[in-house]
Amino acid sequence: GRAGARQAGPRQHLCARLRGSLRLIPVADIRYLQAEEKYVVVHHARGQDLVEDSLKALEDEFGAGFVRIHRNCLVARDQLLELRRHQGGLQAVLRDEPQLLEVSRRCAPQLRQLLDGGWAEACTPGRQPSAIMAGMKTLRIATRKSPLALWQSEHVADLLRQAHPGLE
Repeated sequence: GRAGARQAGPRQHLCARLRGSLRLIPVADIRYLQAEEKYVVVHHARGQDLVEDSLKALEDEFGAGFVRIHRNCLVARDQLLELRRHQGGLQAVLRDEPQLLEVSRRCAPQLRQLLDGGWAEACTPGRQPSAIMAGMKTLRIATRKSPLALWQSEHVADLLRQAHPGLE
């Protein structure tokens, strides 16, 4: 039978139990996953739901599409916009989520590499920066306000726009 059959690759949906029924959550709609006691809260485009998978098991299965920002939190790579200093710590700013998420010091170097242009090393092995950039519509470049820093950021922005038409 099908009970022993496993599909190749990660699932396309997570399954949440809700008052005796099941809800399928498309993995593509997930913004972040946060461990709370023995459950994981799935924050997605339509709200949030609890799943019984462990955060580690979800990271093992979906690691290519998510990045760990804290021992209790995985964020969808396409949701991560920037890191902000806040009250002596770092917080992650997400594309479609107003809440800022705490970033652990242990995870910060990998996140900085991912956000600062270390795309080839930080992303899935074999994916080139151009493949990652192809799915992006907006790229935010932060800079100090010195004349040199402003010129450098504008120069890089112009080069990126030339290489990737349609990028804002």
